[in-house]
Amino acid sequence: MATALYPLIEKLVEDEWVKLERDQITPWAFMTAGPPFRVKDFYWREISYQGIEFEGSPCEVFWGRYIEPFLEDIVQRREFKGTGYFSKPASRLGSKLGS
Repeated sequence: MATALYPLIEKLVEDEWVKLERDQITPWAFMTAGPPFRVKDFYWREISYQGIEFEGSPCEVFWGRYIEPFLEDIVQRREFKGTGYFSKPASRLGSKLGS
Protein backbone atom coordinates (compact mmCIF):
# COMPACT_ATOMS: atom_id res chain seq x y z
CA MET A 1 0.00 0.00 0.00
CA ALA A 2 1.50 3.31 -1.08
CA THR A 3 1.62 6.24 1.30
CA ALA A 4 1.06 9.90 0.49
CA LEU A 5 4.85 10.25 0.27
CA TYR A 6 5.22 7.63 -2.45
CA PRO A 7 4.63 9.97 -5.45
CA LEU A 8 7.13 12.48 -4.07
CA ILE A 9 9.81 9.87 -3.40
CA GLU A 10 9.20 8.24 -6.78
CA LYS A 11 9.67 11.61 -8.54
CA LEU A 12 12.88 12.38 -6.61
CA VAL A 13 14.35 8.99 -7.47
CA GLU A 14 13.32 9.20 -11.13
CA ASP A 15 14.80 12.70 -11.54
CA GLU A 16 18.10 11.60 -10.03
CA TRP A 17 18.23 8.45 -12.18
CA VAL A 18 17.61 10.36 -15.42
CA LYS A 19 20.44 12.80 -14.66
CA LEU A 20 22.84 10.06 -13.52
CA GLU A 21 22.15 7.90 -16.58
CA ARG A 22 22.45 10.79 -19.04
CA ASP A 23 25.55 12.42 -17.59
CA GLN A 24 27.55 9.58 -16.02
CA ILE A 25 26.53 6.21 -17.49
CA THR A 26 25.57 6.77 -21.14
CA PRO A 27 28.93 8.29 -22.14
CA TRP A 28 30.62 5.01 -21.16
CA ALA A 29 28.30 3.08 -23.47
CA PHE A 30 29.60 5.08 -26.44
CA MET A 31 33.28 5.15 -25.50
CA THR A 32 34.34 3.36 -28.71
CA ALA A 33 32.22 5.50 -31.05
CA GLY A 34 34.10 8.30 -32.76
CA PRO A 35 36.52 10.66 -31.05
CA PRO A 36 38.54 9.91 -27.91
CA PHE A 37 36.36 9.19 -24.90
CA ARG A 38 36.60 11.84 -22.17
CA VAL A 39 34.58 12.16 -19.00
CA LYS A 40 35.07 13.88 -15.64
CA ASP A 41 34.86 11.88 -12.46
CA PHE A 42 33.05 13.12 -9.35
CA TYR A 43 36.13 15.12 -8.31
CA TRP A 44 36.43 16.73 -11.78
CA ARG A 45 39.48 14.71 -12.81
CA GLU A 46 39.43 13.76 -16.47
CA ILE A 47 39.29 10.13 -17.51
CA SER A 48 40.08 9.42 -21.16
CA TYR A 49 40.41 6.38 -23.39
CA GLN A 50 40.78 5.91 -27.12
CA GLY A 51 40.33 2.90 -29.34
CA ILE A 52 39.54 0.32 -26.67
CA GLU A 53 36.46 -1.62 -25.54
CA PHE A 54 34.70 -1.47 -22.16
CA GLU A 55 36.74 -4.28 -20.65
CA GLY A 56 39.91 -4.48 -18.61
CA SER A 57 41.06 -1.08 -17.39
CA PRO A 58 37.95 0.96 -18.35
CA CYS A 59 35.68 -1.57 -16.65
CA GLU A 60 37.83 -1.54 -13.52
CA VAL A 61 37.86 2.27 -13.45
CA PHE A 62 34.07 2.53 -13.88
CA TRP A 63 33.20 -0.04 -11.19
CA GLY A 64 36.30 0.55 -9.06
CA ARG A 65 35.46 4.04 -7.89
CA TYR A 66 34.00 6.11 -10.74
CA ILE A 67 30.27 5.61 -10.26
CA GLU A 68 30.20 5.16 -6.47
CA PRO A 69 30.76 8.82 -5.48
CA PHE A 70 27.89 9.90 -7.73
CA LEU A 71 25.58 7.35 -6.11
CA GLU A 72 26.75 8.25 -2.61
CA ASP A 73 26.14 11.94 -3.33
CA ILE A 74 22.59 11.27 -4.50
CA VAL A 75 21.79 9.27 -1.38
CA GLN A 76 23.35 11.85 0.91
CA ARG A 77 21.61 14.84 -0.72
CA ARG A 78 18.21 13.17 -0.95
CA GLU A 79 18.40 11.70 2.52
CA PHE A 80 19.10 15.14 3.96
CA LYS A 81 16.49 16.86 1.79
CA GLY A 82 13.95 14.15 2.58
CA THR A 83 14.23 14.69 6.32
CA GLY A 84 12.49 18.03 5.91
CA TYR A 85 9.44 16.30 4.50
CA PHE A 86 9.36 13.55 7.11
CA SER A 87 9.63 15.93 10.07
CA LYS A 88 6.62 18.08 9.10
CA PRO A 89 3.17 17.41 10.52
CA ALA A 90 0.90 15.52 8.11
CA SER A 91 -1.35 18.57 7.64
CA ARG A 92 1.57 20.65 6.32
CA LEU A 93 2.90 17.76 4.25
CA GLY A 94 -0.30 17.66 2.20
CA SER A 95 0.46 21.09 0.72
CA LYS A 96 3.88 19.85 -0.46
CA LEU A 97 2.23 16.93 -2.22
CA GLY A 98 -0.41 19.05 -3.91
CA SER A 99 -3.38 17.70 -1.94
